[in-house]
Amino acid sequence: SPPSGHGSGVTDRCDDLNVDYGVDGPVIVKPLAGIKVEMAALGHGHTLLIEKDTHLLYAFGDDRRGQVSGRELTKSTDGGNAANDDYVFEATSPPALSHLRFSHVAAGLFHSAAITEEGELVTFGEQKYGQCLMGDDDDDDDVDDDATSGINLRWRPKDGSRLVKVSCGRRHTIVLDEHGRVWSMGRDNKYGQLGRKDDDAMMDDKGKKEQGLLRPMLVDGALGQKGSGCVNIDCGWSHNIAMVQTDDKAQNNGITVYGWGRNDKAQLGAIVDGKAIVDVPQLLHTLIGGKAIHDACCGGESIMGLNKDGYIYGCGWNEHGNLSIGNADDIQEFTEIEGAHRICTPPPHDDKSTEKNIIMAAGGAHFLAMLSSP
Repeated sequence: SPPSGHGSGVTDRCDDLNVDYGVDGPVIVKPLAGIKVEMAALGHGHTLLIEKDTHLLYAFGDDRRGQVSGRELTKSTDGGNAANDDYVFEATSPPALSHLRFSHVAAGLFHSAAITEEGELVTFGEQKYGQCLMGDDDDDDDVDDDATSGINLRWRPKDGSRLVKVSCGRRHTIVLDEHGRVWSMGRDNKYGQLGRKDDDAMMDDKGKKEQGLLRPMLVDGALGQKGSGCVNIDCGWSHNIAMVQTDDKAQNNGITVYGWGRNDKAQLGAIVDGKAIVDVPQLLHTLIGGKAIHDACCGGESIMGLNKDGYIYGCGWNEHGNLSIGNADDIQEFTEIEGAHRICTPPPHDDKSTEKNIIMAAGGAHFLAMLSSP
C-alpha cells in the first residue's frame, strides 16, 4: 500500500555544488540500484542502510563531518565551502567497517551509529557534543581497539551484554542492550535528554567518574536496570521514548511508553507536571486513544503513536502540519490524525508475525505511515 505522508516538502539543493536533486514524487534512488535494503536511517543530509543479504553497512550523502565515510576531520574538511569530495553520491561501505556485519543502524543530525552482529556499538561523524565514542581505552576493557576516537572504536557494557538497538538525537546517542537496559551518551544534557541528573552526567554504571571518555552510561530509574522489559527506543532532537512490553491483560498485552528530555511543546505526548524538561525517564502512556499501544516514534519535536486498533495519534510541535491533525497548531495531548485515520489492525507486537504490519516514520517536520507485507 502507498505511504500516507504529511508535513513540509522542501527541495534539497546542494548550491555549493551547483546540483539540484529535488524530486516531485517517489523515484528509485539511483545509489541503491542492486542493493536490497534491510534497514535505513536518515540524518540531516546523509543516509545509512544495512543490506539485506550481506548485512553490510552502506552510506551516502553529506560527508563534511565524516558521517558517511568515517574519515577523520581536518580544517579543510570541517565546514567551509562544499567540495566534491565532501559528498558521497553512491552507496559505499565505510572502509573501516567493510569487514563487519550489522544488525541495527541510526543517524543523527550530523553523526552515525550502528550495532554490529556481535552486539557492539560503532559511531562516526560529528563529535563536538560527545555523541560519538571517544577516549583512551588503556584502563577500560569495554572499549575495543587501539584508537582513541572515531570509527575504529567499539563499545559494549563491561558485563559483556550485547547491544541490540541504537537511536540518535541531534546531539546525543542512546542504545538498548539485550537485558532491557537503556544507555545514553553525550556532553549536552541541557534538556535532560541523557536521562540522568546533571551531577551524574559523566558517571559510568559503577559510579566511577569518567576521565575524558565518552561512551554510553545507564539512564536513571527502571530503564537502567536489567529486566526492565524495554523492547525499543527512539530519539527526537532532544527527547526520547522507550517502549516497554507489558503482560497486563487489561492493556491487551500492549506496550507502555516511557519518555524523557525536552517537553516544552509536549514532545513526549503530554505536559508532565507543568515542566518543560523531563530529566529522568518516566512512565508517560499506557493507552493511546483509550486503547492499548502498539508502537510509537519520535519526530524532531513531536511524537506519533499507534494503538492496537490501528489508529494513529500525534502530539507536539506541528508548524508544518507534520502531525496531520488538519491544522498547523502545536498540541499538548495525543490527537487522532486526519486523512487516513485507520490503516489496518496491527498484528501482535513481535517479529514472528506473518500478518501485514503498519510502519511509521517521523522526520524533522514530516510523517509517513505505510502498510507492509511480510
